[in-house]
Amino acid sequence: MRNTHTPQATALVADDHPRMREVLAAVLSDVAGVRVVGTAVDGEDAVRRALELKPDLVIMDVAMPKLNGVDATRLIREALPRVAVVAVSNHDDKRLISAMLKAGALAYVLKGDALEELGPAVRAALRGKPYAPRRNNR
Repeated sequence: MRNTHTPQATALVADDHPRMREVLAAVLSDVAGVRVVGTAVDGEDAVRRALELKPDLVIMDVAMPKLNGVDATRLIREALPRVAVVAVSNHDDKRLISAMLKAGALAYVLKGDALEELGPAVRAALRGKPYAPRRNNR
């Protein structure tokens, strides 16, 4: 029987593609102790929703309209330094990975690997630990 009194981490999922938001939210629902409390459709929306919801975790798409994931992550982490950010992207680009980590993300997961890598990345990030995907060992 599941303990209903266990505190849950709250999460915001930011991605400009509706289907990807659904997939990421579904993967997060399988991570014990994580509850999606909101979604965002672009970088500006991600910052606004993060400031409003004050989640424990933000899943941040790197390439989004209005404000990219790097700048959105930087703004969120400046305002909410305790929030854990996990970057997700289709782009396996060392410059983007470096930029996201410098902006405050604790992990960078390729969307194609999200089913296998998002859970471990989220668990590490919520403990304040960086996460390197097993496949890439960055």
